[in-house]
Amino acid sequence: MKYWKMKNGKKIKIKDMTDSHLLNTIAFLKRKCMQEVNQLINLPLPQGEIACMDVEADMDNLMEDPEQLLPDVYYDLEGEARGRGLNGLE
Repeated sequence: MKYWKMKNGKKIKIKDMTDSHLLNTIAFLKRKCMQEVNQLINLPLPQGEIACMDVEADMDNLMEDPEQLLPDVYYDLEGEARGRGLNGLE
C-alpha cells in the first residue's frame, strides 16, 4: 500500500486522495524538483579540472533528465492519476 505524507505529518493512502489533492501533489513535486535543479545550477564549480569536468557531466545529465530528482512516490502518484484518467499530467 502506497502512502503520501502530508505537510501536517499524517499519512494518506494514495488511492484515497481526492483527484485535486492527487494532481496538486504531483504539481508540487514537479515544482520542487525544478527548484532543486535551479539551486544546483547556481552552485559554484569546484576547483580542479577533473572535478569541474565531473560536475559539468553530472549537470548535463541532470539537464537532460531533471525528473531523476523526483522521489519514488511521484511515480505511484502519477500512476494513480493515469489510472483514474485524470487530465493535468504534463
